[in-house]
Amino acid sequence: MYHIAIDLDNTLLDTSKACITQFNKLTGIDLFPTDENYYRYYEFYGWNEEMYEVAYKQMGNEIHWESDPYPYAVEVVKHLFQRYQLTILTARPDLFYDVTLKWLQLHDIPFHDIMFEREKFRICESHNIDLLIDDAPHYAEEFSSKGRKFMIMDQPYNRNINHDLIHRVNEWKDVIGIIAECHGTRV
Repeated sequence: MYHIAIDLDNTLLDTSKACITQFNKLTGIDLFPTDENYYRYYEFYGWNEEMYEVAYKQMGNEIHWESDPYPYAVEVVKHLFQRYQLTILTARPDLFYDVTLKWLQLHDIPFHDIMFEREKFRICESHNIDLLIDDAPHYAEEFSSKGRKFMIMDQPYNRNINHDLIHRVNEWKDVIGIIAECHGTRV
């Protein structure tokens, strides 16, 4: 069975909006979600990665709970679940396991397996995952450089990523057709 892995943050759901809302409260800076134009948006606050990790661990439950699914994401995932092996593959720390599962249940998002792992290429190789849907430019570059298909959810910070093996998705309702093209079947 064709095996698809789907990332959560800024792929299935809009985490940036909730992050910016929470970080605005913490800092008193008034950024808007449209100000996010690169992957490490915490730099807008003058933070380095270590400062971000502290704030993220402090506010992560609220961030993940308050994030909304992208339009059509839930419906498309339900459709995919009926036809493919479906794994949620997130780089979130295990610390957010409970809030993640509750959020998925709240939004009635089905899956066969869930993994919290930053080494996504290794996981896809070892678990025979055929396609990863993600927003992160570094994963797209890694997968394509190793000859693997990748579906990238369009975000301002990944628009410079292009490769024949990378399929760009602008809206969730386009995912089914792109998967059929990648897999070579009708869905």
